[in-house]
Amino acid sequence: AILALRQLRQDTPTDSGPQKTSDSFSRAFFALMRNARFAGTVIFAAVPAKLLLTGFLFYLAPIYLTELGSTQSEIGRYLMTYGLANAFLGWLFARWVDRWNLHVGAVAFGGLLTGFGLVLGAMWQMPMLVLGAIVALGVAQSITISAQVALVSRLGAAEARIYGDAAVLSVFRLVERLGSAAGPFVVGLFVTAWGTTTAMLAAGVLGLASAAIFMLVFLFTRSRPAQLSGGNKTSVEGSASA
Repeated sequence: AILALRQLRQDTPTDSGPQKTSDSFSRAFFALMRNARFAGTVIFAAVPAKLLLTGFLFYLAPIYLTELGSTQSEIGRYLMTYGLANAFLGWLFARWVDRWNLHVGAVAFGGLLTGFGLVLGAMWQMPMLVLGAIVALGVAQSITISAQVALVSRLGAAEARIYGDAAVLSVFRLVERLGSAAGPFVVGLFVTAWGTTTAMLAAGVLGLASAAIFMLVFLFTRSRPAQLSGGNKTSVEGSASA
């Protein structure tokens, strides 16, 4: 908090720089939500990824494994594999994605991998397949986390010139964390309505459908010059590479 306060005091408005007004965040939010590719990335990639992370890993997986007869210590070891996948693979995938400029493909693949892992874990009620779904989730998150940040930074480049990089990333993080908060509630509703097995299947279908819609957004929309108005008016190419 002290470092944040100090940094905020150092940020002063300039005529040529991004707007630093009290309503810049809300302006940036609505401007970014009108950017089809940015909105598609946040709503159909970032939000589902966090929703399935908290809903499945932190809520459904322990309950489901308990029903399948796993002990508490076994469940703890299973859940640890998610963190291990992130620790050992995150930096490697981030390097590959940046080197080959595959940010859109990485985000889409991560969503599909998560969905398939959950569907397979639900179809055959075996603890080892649930473990496979957890590992798949860890691998998928390690692929998509850095790719999402790089992608939204590119997609929101026009808006960043008006409102600042911090506003663009703040909008992304705010909406993304709504998925984190909603995850246990959404998956909990699935469990209440259909039971744990069908809830896991439904979560997997949700992940697959979200990834498919994300790809369709990039297929049927184009990067376009963004006409934005604020303290000044700028027209830049909001580009994203597939």
